[in-house]
Amino acid sequence: MLNRFYEKCRLLPLLLWMAGLIVIFVYGVVAAPVAAQDSLGSFPDAVCLNTFEAFSYGDSEKRSPVPFAYPTPAWTLHTSVPLDLIPNLPVLEASQRRISATVVASRRYNNQHELWVAGSVRAPNFRQSFLAIYQPEVNMWNFIPEAESDPNLLRQRFFVTPDGTVWVSHQWSDQALPAMKSVPILSRFNDVTRQFELVETAPQVPIMDRSLVPGVNLRPEIVLDEAGIFWVFNINSSVYRFDPVAGVSEQRLDLTTFTPKGVWDAAVAPDGTIYFGAYNPYGLFDLSDDAVFQYQPLTNEVISVTLPQERWPGYTGLYVDNRNWLWLSTVGYRDDAGEWHLLHTNVEEYFEGPFQTEIAAEITTETSDGRLWTTKFEGSTGWLNPMTGTGCVIISDSRPIFEDIEGYVWVGYGTQGALYRYDATP
Repeated sequence: MLNRFYEKCRLLPLLLWMAGLIVIFVYGVVAAPVAAQDSLGSFPDAVCLNTFEAFSYGDSEKRSPVPFAYPTPAWTLHTSVPLDLIPNLPVLEASQRRISATVVASRRYNNQHELWVAGSVRAPNFRQSFLAIYQPEVNMWNFIPEAESDPNLLRQRFFVTPDGTVWVSHQWSDQALPAMKSVPILSRFNDVTRQFELVETAPQVPIMDRSLVPGVNLRPEIVLDEAGIFWVFNINSSVYRFDPVAGVSEQRLDLTTFTPKGVWDAAVAPDGTIYFGAYNPYGLFDLSDDAVFQYQPLTNEVISVTLPQERWPGYTGLYVDNRNWLWLSTVGYRDDAGEWHLLHTNVEEYFEGPFQTEIAAEITTETSDGRLWTTKFEGSTGWLNPMTGTGCVIISDSRPIFEDIEGYVWVGYGTQGALYRYDATP
């Protein structure tokens, strides 16, 4: 009956057009080709803006651009955020709007490769964030509703477990303090409802006024190991193990005697060891024997990491690369033989400075071509290859680097939501 109706109906073209709109809004949108987008800016073409030493250590004699370039990735423009498809976005003047985009997760779902892209649109007196799923193989965008289970929760870091589930950790807003007592630290994406949902079986963060506990780090530090187990620090001064498949959370160890002020950072090694640093509210320049620890999940043991018995500059984060080398930012590293190697070239100048502010760049990720990618807050983005001793700055801004499950390395660059990439596979 419906078929006969449509055959006779003069509104058939209109109905088909409306049906197409419904399909687009339900199943996603194919963005216009990149060439049809607004001007995206020019990405530095295989040029080092500066040496790695100048980028990481701030030696005044090395800050001028170098007259040559190390071999750098050949980034290509792949796509840009389709501004006209972001839900509920008002019309903004093109000359004043600024779109940023960062790839935060990667997975395969329904036989399609997905990139999860987080970003924001800014204009004078305006800011709107967005979260989208982008399928690079078919150039399709699908925006995720921004509503959380609780509007007081702020998304922090994205994780993908071995079964392909997307998770996000979160913090609470200050406005939530009077209304909340505790909240699960993880949300799980529901592919049916297309919403993140709080997981009640995950460890619960006690909500408290941070001004009542000065000098204590209350932010949960979370790592995901290769088996898909979450390890959570800074809840009740303990380390928790959360198995998302079984839905079981257990308190494994009280860390009060090791880190009475909380844990500053945590990093999981390929061999399963978890390293964490003691929080120092008065600065991050402590290299004493009780500053960094390693936790063995199999034995539930914590031992102190023997650090260099000499003055090393301050570091901002821990990182463990694919060789199981432990890095203190890019100041230096401990190899798999247990030997420490100082990379910082101007140690005395660092300690003679008035405020000791030249903290080394933090390692954010390692790509399969052997590069360690580093950023400085409100600074620059660069890479280091510890095997060859080469590296350089490629972007004069802090831009997160992400390698997807297919071996492509992504970075958002420019002011119009452009996403560049290169192939890191051999």
